Amino acid sequence: ILCLLSFGTFIKIPFIGEIVSAINIAVISTFLAVNLIVSIIKFSLQISKEQGKLLFTLPVNSWEYIIAKYIEFAILQGSIVLVVYIISIFSRNSMANIINLVSASTAFGTLIAYIIITSFIT
Repeated sequence: ILCLLSFGTFIKIPFIGEIVSAINIAVISTFLAVNLIVSIIKFSLQISKEQGKLLFTLPVNSWEYIIAKYIEFAILQGSIVLVVYIISIFSRNSMANIINLVSASTAFGTLIAYIIITSFIT
């Protein structure tokens, strides 16, 4: 979905490329927010349900597991932002820098939100 919408940023017709870029900003932000929600749900299920019982029998400290989950989420969000950056490099739209800024700031904000929310879960 992200790749299909980003091809609209290549449009050189005045105002059409900017409108499509604004839609891209909304889609990217929504995609990162949905990834946040899904990751929090998966984290809480892994901690509290039957998978959690199996997890705590392993010789892994709880803080190591939580740090690994933070790194995993950062890699997921970073890969989405990396795709956006690569696509916007080839775009000659005037809003490419704004799309990069919004995607990076949304990814950073969702990472902070993930850390705060999961710290309340544990």
